[in-house]
Amino acid sequence: MYSYLLTGIAAGVASSLLYLSGSIGTSLSIFLYFLAPLPLFITGLGWGAVSAAVGAAIGVVIASAIAGLTGGLVYFASVGFIPVVLCYYALMSRARDDDEQTSPQNSAARDWYPLGQLILWVAGFSTLLTVIFIVFVLPSTPELKSSMEVLFGALLDQNIELKSRLGGEKAVPQMVAMFIALLPVTLASYTFVMATSNLWLASKIIAASGREIRPPFEMSALQYPRLALLVLVGLLVATFLPGVIHTIALAGTASLSLAFMFLGLLVVHATVPNVPIRPLFFAMFYIAVFIVFKYAYAALALIGIAETIFGIRQRFTTPPPPTTPGAPPTISGR
Repeated sequence: MYSYLLTGIAAGVASSLLYLSGSIGTSLSIFLYFLAPLPLFITGLGWGAVSAAVGAAIGVVIASAIAGLTGGLVYFASVGFIPVVLCYYALMSRARDDDEQTSPQNSAARDWYPLGQLILWVAGFSTLLTVIFIVFVLPSTPELKSSMEVLFGALLDQNIELKSRLGGEKAVPQMVAMFIALLPVTLASYTFVMATSNLWLASKIIAASGREIRPPFEMSALQYPRLALLVLVGLLVATFLPGVIHTIALAGTASLSLAFMFLGLLVVHATVPNVPIRPLFFAMFYIAVFIVFKYAYAALALIGIAETIFGIRQRFTTPPPPTTPGAPPTISGR
């Protein structure tokens, strides 16, 4: 009867331990920290948002006990908050208009909260948390700048040639200034990727276990309202303004651009024909996108924007017209 409580407690313990592992400083610990929201997403999608909230509360208590109150607050903001809200919205549904008596247990016969709206929530939360950190937390930690100077100085001392090309001793302050200037983009992007990756991975784990409350996410049905385009344009314009507005605009632009880049990837997957060399094509495609071409991210975001405006996938996946007048269209593979 209280399995959702026990599951939530277990998820909170696991999540807080993954979060605290990030303080070790190794490459493995960074990977474990990236997975810190995963237990909360799993319990939220499988046992409900209340279970995820219990896990987040337990995680805050453990993180506060080990890393202090600041550690607990950072855990809540960076790890615990987003899974609870996303799982709450992900499990919202309503009966379809043609069958208002649909049973809540019949998940396939209900309309569930759209995946596109969930991704936009992630973008919004990534922007919000980034702004909170930069505006309220960063000014209270003046040692961050000195720590960055020590770090970049040590890196440049190991590469004298690079240091001389960047201007010698003047290179360190310039790199620190650039790092702080790009911090809104970096933090927002990291938060967005961490949340969406763990949400997707948790949905796969829950679907494989047979514990899912809602049907699996249909990536092919992902779409955004056109209002998101107007918001993106407004944020791009606001990046030219100073102060806090500039910080908000940078973080929001980064988050929304990643959302459209994700949609662009889905468009490419939907439009490439199912031919024998398809796996080889995508292997080379991902190498080119994430390793070789540094502007490929912008190209994918533009594809996602074009999909939102013109519906590219629908043009490529529309079934052929029936050969017999009045006969229903036939869809291959069904």
